[in-house]
Amino acid sequence: MIIAFTGHRPDALGGYSADNPVKVRVKAAIRTALTQLRSAHGDDLRGISGMALGVDQWAAEVCIELKVPFTAAIPHDNQDERWLWGARAAYRELLTRAMAAIVVSPGPYAGYKLLKRNVWMVDQCDALLAVLQGTTGGTAKTVAYAESQGKPVTRLTW
Repeated sequence: MIIAFTGHRPDALGGYSADNPVKVRVKAAIRTALTQLRSAHGDDLRGISGMALGVDQWAAEVCIELKVPFTAAIPHDNQDERWLWGARAAYRELLTRAMAAIVVSPGPYAGYKLLKRNVWMVDQCDALLAVLQGTTGGTAKTVAYAESQGKPVTRLTW
């Protein structure tokens, strides 16, 4: 069973601070969902994270905590090049803990590569876990694509 994760950036979920209470609740919900999936699927459970700041990285952190192997689906080369140093260090640490890191669209940043990464993740997964607030954007488009492909979607709303 392969579960892909999608969701908003921290600015839409309480901010970037380490003690963000929304982050704590979102990670707890992801932990609960992964624990239930592990009960149903055992050691066959795998994750896919798009590695963006926010939900993607929070899900990767939970995968590490629960020892669920995950693939880092990187939308383009140097995904972290515009981030602050601390965020870059955390990202690179997560990459060292991934079972695989796939650059979906090599080369520099281009907006379409984020959506292409999301499509790739949905195409690779058996189910999608989405953290969203009902807003439009990449997360909503990823959910719509997953549903169009007949993939089960678990929604965690905030």
